[in-house]
Amino acid sequence: MHLFQLPKNTTVGRVIPKNAFDDNINSRQKKQFTDLVQRITWTNKLSSQTINLRSVDVEEIQIFVIELKKRDTIDEILKIINKHIPYHIICWIEYDEKSLFQLPTNISMSLIMIFQLLIGFIIHVGLKMKKTHSQ
Repeated sequence: MHLFQLPKNTTVGRVIPKNAFDDNINSRQKKQFTDLVQRITWTNKLSSQTINLRSVDVEEIQIFVIELKKRDTIDEILKIINKHIPYHIICWIEYDEKSLFQLPTNISMSLIMIFQLLIGFIIHVGLKMKKTHSQ
């Protein structure tokens, strides 16, 4: 899966087991993970080693795809994941072939502008592809 057309050397492609978060959650939260989350996949890692860019503010950015079993609010699950992973995370949330994009918490304005450009590019390419297929 290539969500953002990132370089191949950023690809991780590793499924994160839901029980990886068990040490930091209570039984109600564990049930939420079980009931709502189908799979969590760590798709990409953006760091100086993978994209050859140096950063002072951000050491790494992880990109996760979270596939849901049913459509529901997963704010608490996202907070748990954010707390558990020591790096900035971009979550791409999928349910029933629909997607939602979640920016990481505590990021600088320059990163927000980069993400806006990235999302704008994805939307532009998606619209272009849709237009081409419908003609």
